[in-house]
Amino acid sequence: MPTESIQSRADGTHAARHEDRGSALCMFIGTTIILAAMSVHPTAHTRDLATFFRETADGALLNRAVHGSAIAGMWISFCGQCGFALALGIRRPVVRLGLIFALVGAIVLTGAATANGVILPWLAERYVEANAATQESARPLLVYTTAANRACDHIGIVSLGLGLAAWSFVLLRSASARPLAIAGVLCGIGPIVALFVGKLPMTVHGFGLFALIQGLWIVAAGIALRKGVVRGIGAVLS
Repeated sequence: MPTESIQSRADGTHAARHEDRGSALCMFIGTTIILAAMSVHPTAHTRDLATFFRETADGALLNRAVHGSAIAGMWISFCGQCGFALALGIRRPVVRLGLIFALVGAIVLTGAATANGVILPWLAERYVEANAATQESARPLLVYTTAANRACDHIGIVSLGLGLAAWSFVLLRSASARPLAIAGVLCGIGPIVALFVGKLPMTVHGFGLFALIQGLWIVAAGIALRKGVVRGIGAVLS
């Protein structure tokens, strides 16, 4: 084999490993930001409309910071997941499908975070000093915003779960990655099943549990990516 070809292949391998380390770092940083944001997520403790507006308005800055950080974390993590999909073999339809599911999940959960972190605080600040009748007139807006948030949460959980399951289906074909693959199937499909049978409440704690489960798998996948396991599977299966 010509020396130039050997050197070119070595350079390509070094560049690929460097890219994988960067992607793994994005997966770790993004997940850490999301979990940190969920740990300080504000929660309303009243059903009284006036008190809700007051609590939400008073906590508007924290609310925006928490949801803004969560949005940033999601997209940082998604950037790393793109590298994961490239290493696993983006030419494979199942890998592309997993990436599409991850993208849809990131988009709709950005919508959910925007509803909770931008729209609700804005409504609270607008109506907090209003009289009771005016505040009551805003109730349909709150109901609609909450419904939109719940819908985005549901779609996001299903999309992200299917994305993990799709990638895990490819990983199952390698004995070295089988534990990660089995965990991915459980972490992906488990929350979906729990959601549909009513065992995963769409509360801060319920969604936080989902984020933790997903986050642990993404970190584990990032470690496998950094160690070269994922790219090795991609090369063997190509």
